[in-house]
Amino acid sequence: MTVLNKILRVYAPLGISLVSLAIVGGLIIYKDNVLGARTIVNTTLRPTVLGKSILLPQATLPPQQQKQIPLGTVVSPLGAPESTVNISDIPTSRVLPTSGAQFQIVLVDGPGELVDGYPATFTWYISGAPGITHTSTVYFGMTSTPGNLSEDISPGQTNYSGRVGDFIQGEYVLPIRFVGNSEPLKQGTYYYRAYAYINNKHYWTDERMFIVSAPAVNTIKVVSFPETVVKGENAAFTWEIIGPANSTNFTAIVAGKDSKPGPLDVSTDISKTPYSVLVKDFISGTYNIPIRLVGNALLPEEGKYYFRALTFINGKNIWSDEYSLVVQ
Repeated sequence: MTVLNKILRVYAPLGISLVSLAIVGGLIIYKDNVLGARTIVNTTLRPTVLGKSILLPQATLPPQQQKQIPLGTVVSPLGAPESTVNISDIPTSRVLPTSGAQFQIVLVDGPGELVDGYPATFTWYISGAPGITHTSTVYFGMTSTPGNLSEDISPGQTNYSGRVGDFIQGEYVLPIRFVGNSEPLKQGTYYYRAYAYINNKHYWTDERMFIVSAPAVNTIKVVSFPETVVKGENAAFTWEIIGPANSTNFTAIVAGKDSKPGPLDVSTDISKTPYSVLVKDFISGTYNIPIRLVGNALLPEEGKYYFRALTFINGKNIWSDEYSLVVQ
């Protein structure tokens, strides 16, 4: 009995015509002649493995949906990155009976620019004949390995010092698509390539680059001030606090007759300097950042004064450069 006859024999008693019956990608679908509704009779779905990085069989979703899949935070059943594995220790792949099969690894997406302390996310896929790989990753580092890398160049022969660790050891059926994350990265310029080890050959993409910038921080600077002041008269100071949205409960102009040159770090408070609070208009209250402030103060004594703007944000003292003025 043919497959078609079997199908008709099963569905004919249900009143389903041959025209309304279709088998689409493993789904047996028919149109109900009475209600006009599509009914799924039988389904077969290809499983998807989820982990710290998302691993997607290439044919699971259309391309436009693949780009929208959010990254998860579930630890991969294949394990997190293993720091004890030497970068040159690549497990031997099981060789499949696909003589002469060709594979291609394609780097779909990578970071353009990151901020210090954040991980990099990469997307890549392997296409070609059906097969298996036990190792696929993205190698990266601060030293470039330029040029085309042939199938006999192993990771240990490159300048890359880091890698995405989620898919270093496992069994991955090809074709397949990967989404993986690095560990948090420090400031610098990074070079990277996607990589796979298939049938005892090394497959590489072209090299790309991304930059990890210093984290955004709040800074303070004096915008305007008088260079000379008459004794007993008001001196006006303008300063601003810029950077990420934040707030402060204290900011002031602090001054003294002794200089403390050079940058002051966040652990240096007023007691460790020769300064005292001069402009007191904003030493209490709540001030949203970014903000520009104008304050006034009397300087009762003649002489040269050294001063800075100061604010206190998230437990840190943030100082401007040191300036000076003369009271006559």
